[in-house]
Amino acid sequence: MISNFNDIEELFKEIDKLLKRKIEVYMIGGAVLLYQNLKEATKDIDVILNTKEEFLEFQRALIKAGFGKKQSDISYKHLDLTYLLIRNDFRIDLFLSKVCSKFFLSKGMIKRAKKVISLDNITL
Repeated sequence: MISNFNDIEELFKEIDKLLKRKIEVYMIGGAVLLYQNLKEATKDIDVILNTKEEFLEFQRALIKAGFGKKQSDISYKHLDLTYLLIRNDFRIDLFLSKVCSKFFLSKGMIKRAKKVISLDNITL
C-alpha cells in the first residue's frame, strides 16, 4: 500500500531520469484521491498514456527501474489493462488511451488535467 503521495513523487523522479524522451502521464484512481487527501492509501498507481510511443517509453523506463512486468490475467480483462508492473510496494497499472472500453482519455480530459509533477521528461 502507498500512503504518502511523496513516495509517488520520488518514484516519478527516479523514472524521469531513465526516460529518453518527454512524455505526458495521466494518473487516475486512488493515487489521485491520495494526492487530494481524500484517501489514506492506495494499492496501486493507475496511469494512462495517450500514445503508443509514450506508453512503450514509460514501460521501458519502469522495467529499467526494476519493475517486473506481469501480463494482466483474466480478472483484469474488462479493464483493458495492458500490463501490471510491480516493484516492492509499488504496483503500476498501465493503460494505453482507454480503461474498461468506456473511459477514454479525451481531449477535454487532457485540457482539464492538473499538472502535479513537471520534471525534465515527465509531466504528470
